[in-house]
Amino acid sequence: MEPLPPNAEGPRGGTWYEFGEILDFLNFVFRSNVGRKPSIGGDYPHLYNERNVHNFRHIRVNGRVVSNVSIYPAQVQWGDAVLKIGGIGGVATDPDYRKHGYAGTILAHCLEYMDHELDCDLSILWTGIPDYYRRWGWEHGGQNWTFFIDPTTITYLPVAPTGEILTDTLDPRVIHAVESLHTARRAGVVRDRELTEVLLNIRTGFRCAALMNGDAPVAYIVYSPGEQIYVEDFGGDGAAVLGLLRVVFGQYGARTAQIHTPKDDESVASLLIERGFAVRANYAGMLAALKPQRILDKHGIRDVAVEKDGGNWHVRSGGAEATLRKGDLVKFMFGPERPPELSHPKLPLPFYYGGLDHM
Repeated sequence: MEPLPPNAEGPRGGTWYEFGEILDFLNFVFRSNVGRKPSIGGDYPHLYNERNVHNFRHIRVNGRVVSNVSIYPAQVQWGDAVLKIGGIGGVATDPDYRKHGYAGTILAHCLEYMDHELDCDLSILWTGIPDYYRRWGWEHGGQNWTFFIDPTTITYLPVAPTGEILTDTLDPRVIHAVESLHTARRAGVVRDRELTEVLLNIRTGFRCAALMNGDAPVAYIVYSPGEQIYVEDFGGDGAAVLGLLRVVFGQYGARTAQIHTPKDDESVASLLIERGFAVRANYAGMLAALKPQRILDKHGIRDVAVEKDGGNWHVRSGGAEATLRKGDLVKFMFGPERPPELSHPKLPLPFYYGGLDHM
């Protein structure tokens, strides 16, 4: 990477009075510059808000924002294991300042910042150019499943149980249903009521259907509506979740539907597999392990030792040991592919970061 010129400032976080300027910059790069409406704040309100502006790590040249990487700090859960994660979004450089290493400088800074300042266990991002991010240690890891449903197979889903279906996301009962059932699921990003309300009511392009039995929530789905329905989040009884999808499919006269699940989901995924639905496996995202030993400890794995070895990691598991590159360590811990040098009966670890929480 090229050294920063003397008229460059950063990388550093934003301040509250810079929020609008940085958001305008991101809308220019990702929206108006490619013929889209400036919608990025509403598309990802959990990331782009004034309270998170200190995590908009950016570089200025001659006082002007020319490159930015945004971080969304969160907690991601699977059962009793709760990991601190830094989500990466908004990797943007002004077209006039590209090919000078600005984004790469910020990404390297972000890894240090997430490790030492935010105390994250790992980081995640999604991209169509994975080789670029492999330079800094992100690698495809984890596994999600996608199931496809059409006008023939929609009739193979369970019928929704009797109850009231609520769709108004301003209704406190809907917010409570989504928050409580998601919390009970113990998989994915940890959400409180405020975050739930933001995702349901400010984030654009999503609808919700919640099934109630009196005052008790039974199931919910959060989906993108239309002829093609994408279920990005769900919770509650698996059969009731699929019953809600069947109702929504009919309401929109949909041609296809997709529902995204964790690989290890025992409610919706197991029902669909039992009924013969084909599954497409996808990576959970590109992961970077920042504190691998702590990740293993939080999952109750005490017989694997991981230590830094220069730019790599030295791993001891059982009677075997090996020095792994950063990407190979991600594969060892989260799979789905695994390096041949090492194995462990509790690996790869389960991991899920749902579509509603993406940025």
